[in-house]
Amino acid sequence: MQDDTQGSGGPQLDASYPAPPDYYKLFTDANIQRLADIDHEEAMEDPELKFLAPPPPPKTGSYT
Repeated sequence: MQDDTQGSGGPQLDASYPAPPDYYKLFTDANIQRLADIDHEEAMEDPELKFLAPPPPPKTGSYT
């Protein structure tokens, strides 16, 4: 049986790397400025800014 993934009948790759995730598009100058103008709590509630703000550190336990 012939393998369809190789040879001239196989799928073609459009790029060497996959496309960036959707949240990559949220890193605009306007959103970064909005993040600088508001506090962390407000940023975590905004669907466009929550990906730009780092998560809060754990309150209990430790992480490595």
